[in-house]
Amino acid sequence: MPVPLRLATRTLLERPSRSWLLLGAVALSAALIACVAAALTSVNRAVDVRLQEMIGRADVLIKPASGRSLDETLLRTVRAWPETQVATGRLLEGLGFRATIDAYLPDENPLATHPYRRVRIPVSFSARAVGFEPLVEDRFRPLRLVAGRLPQKPGEIAIDVAAVESLARQARRKPTGASPNPEPGLLEAITSEAAAELATQQGTLALGSTLDAVRLFRAPTPLTIVGHAASPPLGGRWQVYMTREQLGAITDNTGRLSQIDILLQPGADPEALVQARRPEMGDRVLLQTTAKVTGGVTANMRANQLGFYLATTMAFLAAAFIITTGLSTGVIERQRQLAILRCIGSSRATLAWAQVLSGGLLGAAGAVVGVPLGLGVCAIILYAAREVIPTGLALSSTPFLLPSAGAVVCGVLGGFYPAWAASRVSPLQGLSVRARPAQPRLMIWLSLAGVGAILFNIVVFTTIRDAQLLFWIYATTGLPLLFIGYFLLGPAVMRGAVAVLSGVLTRGLALPPRLLGRTAQATPYRLGFTASAMMSGLAIMVAIWTQGRAVRDDWLERMRFPDAFAAGLHVSPDAIERIGAIPFVTDLCPITILPVESQTFGVRALQRYKSSFIAFEPEPFFRMTHLTWLQPADEAGQQAARERLGRGGAVIVAREFFAASGIGVGGRIRLSHADREHEFEIVGVVTSPGLEVVGSFFETADQFADQAIHAVFGTRADLRDRFGSDAVNMIQMDLADDVSDDEAIATLRGVLLETGVLEVGSGRSVKQDLHTIVRGSLLVMTSIALFALVKASLGVANIIIAGVHTRRFEFGVLRAVGASRGMLVRLILAEGVLVGVVAIVLGTILGLQGVAQGQVLDRMLLGLELTLRPPLMPILIGWAAVLGACLLAALPPALGIARQGPRELLATPRG
Repeated sequence: MPVPLRLATRTLLERPSRSWLLLGAVALSAALIACVAAALTSVNRAVDVRLQEMIGRADVLIKPASGRSLDETLLRTVRAWPETQVATGRLLEGLGFRATIDAYLPDENPLATHPYRRVRIPVSFSARAVGFEPLVEDRFRPLRLVAGRLPQKPGEIAIDVAAVESLARQARRKPTGASPNPEPGLLEAITSEAAAELATQQGTLALGSTLDAVRLFRAPTPLTIVGHAASPPLGGRWQVYMTREQLGAITDNTGRLSQIDILLQPGADPEALVQARRPEMGDRVLLQTTAKVTGGVTANMRANQLGFYLATTMAFLAAAFIITTGLSTGVIERQRQLAILRCIGSSRATLAWAQVLSGGLLGAAGAVVGVPLGLGVCAIILYAAREVIPTGLALSSTPFLLPSAGAVVCGVLGGFYPAWAASRVSPLQGLSVRARPAQPRLMIWLSLAGVGAILFNIVVFTTIRDAQLLFWIYATTGLPLLFIGYFLLGPAVMRGAVAVLSGVLTRGLALPPRLLGRTAQATPYRLGFTASAMMSGLAIMVAIWTQGRAVRDDWLERMRFPDAFAAGLHVSPDAIERIGAIPFVTDLCPITILPVESQTFGVRALQRYKSSFIAFEPEPFFRMTHLTWLQPADEAGQQAARERLGRGGAVIVAREFFAASGIGVGGRIRLSHADREHEFEIVGVVTSPGLEVVGSFFETADQFADQAIHAVFGTRADLRDRFGSDAVNMIQMDLADDVSDDEAIATLRGVLLETGVLEVGSGRSVKQDLHTIVRGSLLVMTSIALFALVKASLGVANIIIAGVHTRRFEFGVLRAVGASRGMLVRLILAEGVLVGVVAIVLGTILGLQGVAQGQVLDRMLLGLELTLRPPLMPILIGWAAVLGACLLAALPPALGIARQGPRELLATPRG
């Protein structure tokens, strides 16, 4: 075995407890990165599956530019093209259903011999109906089936399994309209709750049972359930599947298509086909390659990857800092041993390589432990979220290679400074020097470097006005420098904390005068860098709660949703008429939300976001919608803006557009759809009422690939004349004050079931659901911050153990001159408090500066104007968590030293 490797392994094995703590810190870092990498890979896989189910394997898509439908004769034309290998047409419609299901509910008769009795429950629901051609569907979109088969002929249907499970859960609650089941062939009663739930699940829209498709002015169409289809990943509307012939007959759309999918001959170029065939398609038909349709999602997924790599860098930098501090402490402890090795012929390079290899071995061992741990945790999380991500754990090389390589690299980097320190040990110095005071010159240089790194970020964010340039400087240089800068300030802040707090802690913990101050001042680098390693978890916690509060207060709470919404693929005039006839609906406005390209938002090299063109009739919209005008600010100007909007060729933009682009009233904006660009005059800037959020929230159509954020507001006349669409996909409503949300929504769903409307909801419920999503996101990020605190606490424990071990002789002297066991415990805990306080100071300021800089990017890239208002209570909880982690890390070595007597401590070899 080479000498450096032998020295490295012996160094680690001589102090197993401390080596295990360092290994644990690296392993937790590797586990976190492996977990996040596997989760990101799994989500990307779910996105791919969702896109495949939505777009399919086609090379080219044809859709109506107007949002209506295509004539079936176009499909025959496309099939005759020489480039076409196979083509198919699909019909998509919103459809309502009624059925009766068998459920086993608690028997209310106290004398019943069986606690659960069978009843029949009428249910109704709406779903997105997909009409396809059975013979060729498999070549384009292989449907994942949970049970049964695909429909092959009219009269058959396959149902989303999520609808089956949801209706079964509803049936187990207190249903209305339940009646005893007179039909034979099923058990009438069941004794156990588990058996009742299972029987209810099996009796809900089971294979072979029938349901009725209902449509306005038509008799119900009975359909036999032949299959249960897997739900689309990442949510989305319930879907049902039937032949195109059957769906066309139910919805009076025989001979009509919603889209045409084309699979080209081998070697054919999709883009060339689109360019060649587009002129003959005309303005009413949209011809696109699937690569163009999915390109925005793919680009945004790459942006997520960049964020992941930045997080990986930060996590392993923190681990490298912990290793650096731990190994450096070991070098200081073993100065005499290193000097002896130099005396017997070891070179400086040998000692240096031993430290580098020690770090590398810790990194490799951490990867061996951490990667399987992280993958296991990810598998558990994905299993718990299997309803949202049914594709489960998807693995690639990234969750294995990235955390493994990162762990080894951070270990090697962590060994560089100890290697330099070990190589500088002189034999005479190492044998003679018992203690060396901290070098003030080094602290000054470290502090200047740290302040310089922090000032670099401040200068960059105050001088650069190009959002794209600012993002790339921050992502590649600014963020790592910010993290390193605060780390380098640790020793200086520790010295300041000792000067301020040592007297208070000495009196509060009844310690001998100046003992704590002298002890801590002698090791500012060890304690300061330990606190720096501890700050990362608190910085994450401060940042996410501050940003979360800003998103809630400055974005979500400012939205003033209308009272209620109804949404569908195509909301018919009959549906609008029915809504208007409901007594408690006091006003309504048809809305169309059309994704358009504006090239305003996001990082252009990574992201491709669209905007939502929200089209409406001006009079009812302005009467119903709560808008806050930013430009023009006066009533006369606002009235003029409304009149100019009605004349056409003008739009009102949301304040996010104004914040991101700086273009306001009088400016021009270019919006493109279906590869056609149109220019509009901006006549107003308003706070968005959140209609684009509602549209994304309901996702009634194939909006998953559009990735639209923010809104521009225009008239339905411009929608029709410039974008060629007259479809309505949303109705916003004002409700009477004396009707409750639940009553209104239940009535609306019943009235609109036969009209093809897919979703009905209230503005209040949408906002509550958005609050739930924000809280869930904060909870997930907080758990990551706590994970980082646990990881850093292992480094704290390692350093405190090292400090205790180094000072065993001094502790023995204190015990010999009368110090109690409790005094030693309090002294060590006081050092833990100092580490915690410095970590709190650094972590809080780092988190707040990170949020402030992030909000600048939010405004410049996304148009979100957020304010920096740190939430006091969550930050106090974070402070308590840091102090608690430091005290818990200090407690075991403190109790360990207290159990030893003076003679045992004085017998410790020195050096």
